[in-house]
Order: sequence, then C-alpha cells, then structure tokens
Amino acid sequence: MLQLPRLADLISISTTTKWEQQLQDEPERFLENIKSFIRTELPLMRLTTKWERPFSGLCPLCGGKVFTGKNSYFCENRPKEKCTFSIFKTISGANVTESDAVTLLSGKETRAKKMKSVTGKEFTAKLKIEKGKVIRNVQKW
Repeated sequence: MLQLPRLADLISISTTTKWEQQLQDEPERFLENIKSFIRTELPLMRLTTKWERPFSGLCPLCGGKVFTGKNSYFCENRPKEKCTFSIFKTISGANVTESDAVTLLSGKETRAKKMKSVTGKEFTAKLKIEKGKVIRNVQKW
C-alpha cells in the first residue's frame, strides 16, 4: 500500500522519486491514493495568506522583530515607526553572521573577531549592543 507523507515530506526527493515509480507501475491506484491523501490531509492543513519571515530576535530599542536584509539585520519598525536599529553584516571588515546577530540580540557578546581599522591596522574585538548601538569591545593582549 502506498504510504503518503505529510506536507513537510512532499518536498523530499526520495518521496517524489518513489511516487514517480509508483505512478509508472500502478497509475490508477496511485491516483486514488493521491485523492485520498488530499481529502484526508488538506482539512488538517492550516492555510494562510500571510507569509511570516523568519527573524533573528527582538529589537533592543522598540521590541520589534529583527529581520535579515541584504546588507544588515534590521528592525521591522525601521520604516514605519522610524526605529533606527540595525546591525550591519560587515563591521570593520568582519562578517556578522546570523548566529552573531542572535547572540547580540540576546544581550551577549559575540566571539572575538579579526577586524581592520580605516587605516588598515588589524585588531581583535568582540561585538555587543549598548543603548541600541553595536559597539566593538577591543581585545587587549
């Protein structure tokens, strides 16, 4: 008997490969199983017209959701309510990852990162958020 997966499994390559084989072997039975799946599973699925973007955390200034953009992590209230919070994805030549953004938004410091000043001098610093701004905490050896 054909076992049909839940919606999350529909995008699985192995599932669709198996289905294609079953379609070739027993097309009528396969079609009946697909119809049964739709009748059974569709009512259980929550359909929505609103797409929810994943977010990294909450804004330390206004409490809005912080989303990932092309060059920065930014507060959802930036354009509407004029919230100024953002975290650039590159700070002094160092990449700020999604994991770093989550760490910062949870009130913690990032791990030490190698950075470069505008004059080209290399230094090591951890990033943290103070008063809604990302600051570099320079490591002194």
